[in-house]
Amino acid sequence: MIKIISGHEESRLFVTGSRDRTAMIWSLDSIHQGLEGRHEESFSSCLFAYRGHRRAAVTDVCFAGVGGRMIASSD
Repeated sequence: MIKIISGHEESRLFVTGSRDRTAMIWSLDSIHQGLEGRHEESFSSCLFAYRGHRRAAVTDVCFAGVGGRMIASSD
């Protein structure tokens, strides 16, 4: 279950934080292409999954700086 979501407007990416202790980066471009093409199958996939949080759900995510580095934290 996703607990938090944050976007980076310039890069058209967004990041999610979940109860399963993962932070995932997704592309808005792939979602837009899927909606425009009205694909029946899944049209978006995770670009990167970080599974390094060992003790608790990811409770906060954001992009920082010019390069859009992702930051995630947990309780």
